[in-house]
Amino acid sequence: MSDTPPICQETAQATLTDALNLFVGRGRRYSLASLAAATGIGERTLKSYQQGEATPGYPHLLRLLAVLPVEFGDAVLAPAGVGRLQRIEGEEPDGFTAMEQVCRRAAMLGSALADRKIDHRERLQLLPEIRALAAEMTAFAAGLEAAS
Repeated sequence: MSDTPPICQETAQATLTDALNLFVGRGRRYSLASLAAATGIGERTLKSYQQGEATPGYPHLLRLLAVLPVEFGDAVLAPAGVGRLQRIEGEEPDGFTAMEQVCRRAAMLGSALADRKIDHRERLQLLPEIRALAAEMTAFAAGLEAAS
């Protein structure tokens, strides 16, 4: 496990708000209306994210990542030490398969973390699963973007 301290709700919310304000609003690449149309997220909901009044759940975050430029994703993930995202051309998105894989792999990770540590056997089992999960989610997001 990393020595990185957990990211608090306020930091996550402020980071997302700042990232949205880079790309959404008057004089920006997207208006609230165009982003709402592209993501299927209501304008009022998007405005609440942009004003820091709410934080999106995972499905809305994936929609935002699929539509907005990769720099949005870089800005949102920077507090976690993640950056330099790129779009990957992939197959047609299959939401059911992707979510099944996410749930299966998350359950594996949750089970391994039940004792609050990952031993060498668990590490050997989990690393390929985590890498596969990251690749599948990236391909899924790229497919969603291509389908837009």
